[in-house]
Amino acid sequence: MMNKTIGLMAAVLLLAVSPAKASTFWSFSYADTFGGITAYGSGTFETPTAGPGYLSGITGSANGSAITGLSGYAGADNYFYTPGFPADVGGISFTTSGGPTWNLTSYAGNSILRSDTDPGGYGAYAQSIAMTVTQVPVTPVPEPETYAMMLAGLGLLGLVRRRKQQQAAA
Repeated sequence: MMNKTIGLMAAVLLLAVSPAKASTFWSFSYADTFGGITAYGSGTFETPTAGPGYLSGITGSANGSAITGLSGYAGADNYFYTPGFPADVGGISFTTSGGPTWNLTSYAGNSILRSDTDPGGYGAYAQSIAMTVTQVPVTPVPEPETYAMMLAGLGLLGLVRRRKQQQAAA
């Protein structure tokens, strides 16, 4: 009976120590000149899944200003596809600390829109932009609660062993 209890506790501990579910991160960069105006930027997209899905976060910079978050400018749906050009016609839109909001869109041949030069989001700031997107490998790390559960289980195993030794001595 005791061996079954210890085996069950060990199985529960192994399940408790599984790593936390991690998001998938994608490194991106783009650069182009259109009509004498340069658009450039780089950063990281975050998706809750490894494949296509809605973005859950974005960091980086655009034309030297820090990207501060996702936005809905120009009707963006912020849906990430796959490496290559990751946006659909709705696009991936983000705000920057420098003021303008940007939208990476597949409209008009992979374009980028800029809110201060195109408030309605109908034209293109730069067309046929060169963009690279690669997946960033991230190793999931167990959460602190996992370690607490493991220590509690080990303590329980020690208590069971101690009681068994006391019963054998009596």
